[in-house]
Amino acid sequence: MATIAVVTISISLFLSLFLISVKTAHKLSNRLFALFLILTAIDNSVNLSYLFEIPLTGRIFISSFFFLQLPAFYLYVLSVCYSDFKLKPAHLIHIIPFLLANLILLPRFYSVDLASKISFLAKGRSMLEVQFNHILMHVQCAFYIAAAFMILRKAKKIYLENYTGASLESLNWLFQFTVALSIFFAIALLKNIFKFTDYPNISDWLKVGLILSELTIIFWYLYKALNNPNLFRNIDSKLKLVSDIILEDKNFSPLVVYEKEHCSALLALKQYMVEEKPFLNPSLTIQEVSKDIKIPVRELSVLINHHLEQHFYDFVNNYRIAYAMDILKDASKNKVTVLGVFVDSKDRTWIGTFEGNVVIEKGKTTALNDKSSPLSKAYISKMWEDKKGNLWFSLYNEKGAAAGMYMLSPEGKWERLWNDNPTMFAGNSINDFFLDEEKNTLWLSQNNVGVIRYDIGGKKTETYTTENSNVPSVNIERITKDKDGAIWAATFAGIIKTALK
Repeated sequence: MATIAVVTISISLFLSLFLISVKTAHKLSNRLFALFLILTAIDNSVNLSYLFEIPLTGRIFISSFFFLQLPAFYLYVLSVCYSDFKLKPAHLIHIIPFLLANLILLPRFYSVDLASKISFLAKGRSMLEVQFNHILMHVQCAFYIAAAFMILRKAKKIYLENYTGASLESLNWLFQFTVALSIFFAIALLKNIFKFTDYPNISDWLKVGLILSELTIIFWYLYKALNNPNLFRNIDSKLKLVSDIILEDKNFSPLVVYEKEHCSALLALKQYMVEEKPFLNPSLTIQEVSKDIKIPVRELSVLINHHLEQHFYDFVNNYRIAYAMDILKDASKNKVTVLGVFVDSKDRTWIGTFEGNVVIEKGKTTALNDKSSPLSKAYISKMWEDKKGNLWFSLYNEKGAAAGMYMLSPEGKWERLWNDNPTMFAGNSINDFFLDEEKNTLWLSQNNVGVIRYDIGGKKTETYTTENSNVPSVNIERITKDKDGAIWAATFAGIIKTALK
């Protein structure tokens, strides 16, 4: 157990140092989570009593730091959900359980001699102070976990009513993280129940499991948060739910006047959506729409979420779906050619056209116009998803800009293959590609070039043309692999087969 505790403490402190020192716009969130990890490390340090001689008073005081862990996590959730969150003196109320837990131990533990302390701990399970602190501990857990879920639920509703984009996934993940902590503290409750029964050995085994699961949770957070620096998008805490606005505004202006204003605002909104196409912005907010059509955010939110009975999130995505359908159905647009369609393991449909790329997820269509993504500069001609969840794209652009092969990791990081030779695909497009995961090799057929074999691990490229091989044509339409490991290619001069060694 001591070894596990040392590993957990070391990783917690290392991550805390990183979160405190890293340069980011979300300093408060990082520092609050660092505080949570530091408090976790302090709590775990009690398990190192076999390695270090920690006085009895120190051990009990250190164990009381548990009462500060969940308040730190609760404040972290607040800071992640709301962009304008700031620490205030009123937040000091959260240290009351910590102070109370130590205050109750003052008369019969902290203020007595060593012999009396040893006697107190020997009868710990029957001591009222110990029982009270355990009850307080689990009441506090239930309170803060419930409070965190309520904040996330409200933040998600506000997000749907005022924002679009990918942040809903972020809130869902933070919800999952809170669920993981809930399970962790539920097991801790079970451990403490056994602690006060005739089966303390079960409590000891559960304690080992908790330490291991705590380490797993920290690694999980590292994987999701540190590999996704833009995972969370904060919400303005001043935004109110439409249901609350309706309750506040029961004394509306006369019905006839209000309905007239309502119709005028609705007409202006629909005209703006059709003519300006703001839905092509993947992270559109209700504040941006309000500014453009000069309708207060409060009134616009009520109009969409209450009168149209749609979340802003769904309202905008309906326009995106209609836009995508128009692109796919309108035969009069001779430039609107569907280059490639692919459905990934998350049931997202990726579509590449000459008018841009879109992705359809759960019936909601998003135009891929993020300027930091190569999908805003070139068009999807083919995609593939490997066993690790990486998405491979061949992109086409008639001007050559950003054309080529790209890989998008599950964490949202883009990698361009042949990044040192960006003009490699400027003149000649990729007709087809095949990812051989067994050999960690990428095969491409490039128009007017031939067959390209790319060793992904060694980053080595071999090109087979009519001049240096028996490939009969430099125009290869399709390329694939059979069950025996041979590569097949369809060329303008017939079908060829290459046996792999």
